[in-house]
Amino acid sequence: MKQLEHSFEAWSFTEEEIPLVRHISEEHRRYLKTILADAAEEKLRIPFDPYKPLLFAQHEAYLRGQMDILAMLISDSDLARPKLVAAAEDASTQPGKD
Repeated sequence: MKQLEHSFEAWSFTEEEIPLVRHISEEHRRYLKTILADAAEEKLRIPFDPYKPLLFAQHEAYLRGQMDILAMLISDSDLARPKLVAAAEDASTQPGKD
């Protein structure tokens, strides 16, 4: 892993590191799913004020953004899981490995 020159904090990863950094633990997955469920529940309960429609739209967009990033993190981990399993199996079947 190498830090990149960037306006924001950014890193480059090797092909081997990518599945490892994308993976989240089952406890972390449950935590993210709980935050996602909380945001979805809040989104369903946003009161609409016909005199302040922009405030409604802003709050809805804020929650939608939270939900999108949480869903992306969970999905990204799900996609990494098969690669981690395959890498572990490959490592255990290579000669010279105990």
